[in-house]
Amino acid sequence: MSTTVQAALGYVARGWPAFILSATKVPTANCGRCHDQHTTPAQMEVCDCLTCHGFYASTLDAGRITEMIRQHPHGLLGIRTGGPSGTVVIDVDPRNGGLPTMRQFVETGRLPRTVVQRTGGNGYQLLYAHPGGRIQGGSGKGGPGIDVKADGGFVVVPPSIHPLPRKPYQWL
Repeated sequence: MSTTVQAALGYVARGWPAFILSATKVPTANCGRCHDQHTTPAQMEVCDCLTCHGFYASTLDAGRITEMIRQHPHGLLGIRTGGPSGTVVIDVDPRNGGLPTMRQFVETGRLPRTVVQRTGGNGYQLLYAHPGGRIQGGSGKGGPGIDVKADGGFVVVPPSIHPLPRKPYQWL
């Protein structure tokens, strides 16, 4: 069993729906039918194609995630954020001023201790329990250099290797 399959099954066991991305950190391409016929989130959510629609293809089914990885062995592993996984992720980008913002939030208690991963791009992702309701994520939503990954989002997770600096994602 590959390291990626083992990791994916571990995420699934935690209740984190997993899926496979392309090797370039973007979702795999949709098939022709999905490209033409599934244009709304509701349609994408119920699609039964294995890897179409990015995070909408995420699954807790061990057989499905194993087959996704078999079909895309060089893809990056992702988990869906938000209500489906019970997570909200604070994504700290050091290139855009995220480290000083993160330090300030930690000092003032706005970011309590939690599970953290180092991204392949030298950033940090802090995972928190989803509080319920709908949490809208987005770039800069947490402050300068701080993105929020929540409902309608995903994060890349270990053992993935970032496509540009070729550095691994790692749990700290």
